[in-house]
Amino acid sequence: PGLELRGMNLTDAQEQQVREIRERHRAEAQQAGARVREATEAQRKAVQAVPVNEGVIRSTTFALAEAQTEAAIVQARVHREVWAVLTDAQRAQAEQRRAEREPRIAQRRLRSR
Repeated sequence: PGLELRGMNLTDAQEQQVREIRERHRAEAQQAGARVREATEAQRKAVQAVPVNEGVIRSTTFALAEAQTEAAIVQARVHREVWAVLTDAQRAQAEQRRAEREPRIAQRRLRSR
């Protein structure tokens, strides 16, 4: 997830701005990722526990959803800031790439089920 910027012919100034944006959010993104991994592990353990404890499964699943939500918000903030650095032509190119990529992603999801 995120913007694919390779081949977008960013100027040196744009590349520097993107680096600064990503660096500014790096710690926040790493913390969010760590929370998602921890919550995923807690949920996995709750699901595999014997005997089944529905309350623990519900609470760990809720915690996982919260962690994923926070990670998505961080990702959206970075996306918004990087998007603002792009020219209109670069934004159009990014949208076209995303539209071309979506069917392949959907196909992979179907195959992984």
